[in-house]
Amino acid sequence: MALLPVLGISDAELSFWTDEQKDIFVKARLRRATAFLELGNLMQAHCDFVKGGNLGGDRVAQRRGVMLSQCLVPPIRVGPKCMFSQSVAWGGRIWIFGGGSPLDPFFPDPTNELLAVDPAADDARVVEVLPATGCSRRNGVPMARHRHTMVLWHHSIYIYGGQLAGSSLIAGFADDARSVWRLDLQGKPLRWERLLPRGTGPETRENHSAVVWQDGSGGAQMVVFGGQLNESQRDETADAWAFDLRQHTWRRLMATPPLRRMGVPPAGPQARGEHAAWVHEDWMYVYGGTSNSVEVAGQPNHPSFETNSFTFPSMWRLHLRELRWEPVHCRGNLPAPLAEMGVAVDPRGTVYIAGGYTTAAITGIKEAGGMSALKSAYSSEVFAFCPRKHWWRRLVAPDGQPVLGSPRAAPTACWLDGNLYVAGGYCGLQYPNVEERLVQELDVRVCAACGATKQQTPEGKLQQCSGCKAAGRASVFYCSTECANKDWPVHRIVCSDKGMAA
Repeated sequence: MALLPVLGISDAELSFWTDEQKDIFVKARLRRATAFLELGNLMQAHCDFVKGGNLGGDRVAQRRGVMLSQCLVPPIRVGPKCMFSQSVAWGGRIWIFGGGSPLDPFFPDPTNELLAVDPAADDARVVEVLPATGCSRRNGVPMARHRHTMVLWHHSIYIYGGQLAGSSLIAGFADDARSVWRLDLQGKPLRWERLLPRGTGPETRENHSAVVWQDGSGGAQMVVFGGQLNESQRDETADAWAFDLRQHTWRRLMATPPLRRMGVPPAGPQARGEHAAWVHEDWMYVYGGTSNSVEVAGQPNHPSFETNSFTFPSMWRLHLRELRWEPVHCRGNLPAPLAEMGVAVDPRGTVYIAGGYTTAAITGIKEAGGMSALKSAYSSEVFAFCPRKHWWRRLVAPDGQPVLGSPRAAPTACWLDGNLYVAGGYCGLQYPNVEERLVQELDVRVCAACGATKQQTPEGKLQQCSGCKAAGRASVFYCSTECANKDWPVHRIVCSDKGMAA
């Protein structure tokens, strides 16, 4: 068994305020390193650093990884301000807006530049965009910001919310934070447009999520969920709002669910920010995120400092027509509870989660001024989620190393022409590059019941479901008759024979 460091960076690459901080960080990293081991060409994450066993409540499933065929591509230089930025892919280019410098995650000096990255030409440049018609540049362009959202519909991008330049963490935002900005990428010349929504809109927020839902009427809705409210004491929320991208009207879909009572199942996700969200068919999925007011079991405060921030391991989904929440029970190689991840969706609907951080493994000490450094574990992992089967897969490089070159939180990710792109992020270091990853799975055969690979079975092989094989359906494999019997109540919906063929 070969132990691998979780963070993947050397001590020389980090700067510490005190020697005591460095000692605590190194010891904590060595402890977390025991949570990872190498099995042949696969990586298996045990996630033992969370009290109570494996994450996600799946104590039986064996964790597995999926290999990538090609991972190292020369980076494209895009400039330093790529933390908490947002990106979309259109017209063969990656469009990145806003963000701040990763040299200071708390006050990152945000920007309102629009960056166009052309991977085919290995080129990145700042695009000149004119202010809105009849407006000066001061009030005719979006203010510099980070922790905002940006979505793409047809050939236009829509920007909403975020923390604006010059605003404090609690003081609230200007009217610009309540506005929805649109930019037609086909326009000649490019010109910003400040939309004037009708009706009562949501309270200004940051660290929220925004997704586009095709509502079946020929139009689309920008669905905003959660985040930290800027007009209050930075409280998290779990309400959901929809902005009609044709009619330019707001409507509230769901209020924040009531606080959970002991012994009563929750009615929806708890208030959170820094989460990930995506749409599949008529469902909006919400995964991870943090809360400063809700404690999650298994994530006690670190003894070295005081913190009330917790990352959620659970996933929820909202039916956007029936307006009802339901929990999502996932299988496979589940990621740790994460926040500030980059999210990308390919044309098949597969979701990719890149980077992030977790408070389930905390390092650092409390400073006299109340600030603490390196208080969270940063991720250099990429996970793939299938919304049809609710199955997680961990992606690893051919050499067994994590996909991202360095651990980071708050990157931005998007999918373009069969490639996954990840830009920016922070981890006390600076990541000004866009990194390309060709996602191509090799051996994806695992036991449908427990997730074991063939290397983890006594015989060194998996057995295929004979009913699925005879019917010519997608291959389903099991490691033992016991697993086949255990999975039969679910598998019988699509199969009439639970026998196994070698």
